[in-house]
Amino acid sequence: MRSALTIAGSDSGGGAGIQADLKTFAAHGVFGTSVITAVTAQNTLGVTAFEAVSADLVTAQLEAVMSDIAADAAKTGMLATAAIVEAVAAAATDLEIPLLVVDPVNAMLYEFFHVFKRSTGWEANCQATFDLKSNKMRPRTWTSADAAGLPILPLLATPGRKPIKHAIRVTVSRSRSSYVWPARHQASDDNDPSLPRMGERLRLKASVDIARFPRQARRVARAMQTYGVIVADNGSDWFISGSPSRKWNNDQLHALDVLSGRDFEVVDTGR
Repeated sequence: MRSALTIAGSDSGGGAGIQADLKTFAAHGVFGTSVITAVTAQNTLGVTAFEAVSADLVTAQLEAVMSDIAADAAKTGMLATAAIVEAVAAAATDLEIPLLVVDPVNAMLYEFFHVFKRSTGWEANCQATFDLKSNKMRPRTWTSADAAGLPILPLLATPGRKPIKHAIRVTVSRSRSSYVWPARHQASDDNDPSLPRMGERLRLKASVDIARFPRQARRVARAMQTYGVIVADNGSDWFISGSPSRKWNNDQLHALDVLSGRDFEVVDTGR
């Protein structure tokens, strides 16, 4: 059985927090484990009292779960104090928990680039915060965990049988010294007009026969024909990014290696 870890506050009314997460896990046939970050007194009318758990106790809970039961996936809810945020961030690396932190309580997405530990604590070369309640873009010339200044999470391909209904993040080895909406930042000194810009929307040509691909590769290819890809960073040519999952079949996905730049066309987004 798959296991999932929720790191969140306790809701005495059972409508949110740890209680709601565990019920959701069980409904999907997933064994749920929990790390409590705060205790609240609340019901359907509101919150009447609240007390945060110490960061040391949060760390102890994380170590207890990950050293024995572990988790195939983890999610965060209310991280009540800065010390608790630091404790969860530290555990993400030390205990091999994914270091992408999503805060569904405040609807915030936090993404980091090159996270490392110093004697004084954790640092990152870049930290980007995205308000999931707003469509507001990052300021022009601002980067993020990706060179283009875009969030990574919404552009990741995800495994499953349902269609992927969004554009997918892609990297190129060489890009132009320019960016186009929705990107906010460029990452090159090359002015070659034949090179793609950060944020360039490309679409797999309709003439490309995707029926030849195995199921998982075909599902990704169909999304690239329908919604396209967005150039998000410099890296390997046409490298498609997906959310980490044991459900992926790498042998099937490698069938996409035959695709090249000639198989794509540029989409005019009108921006």
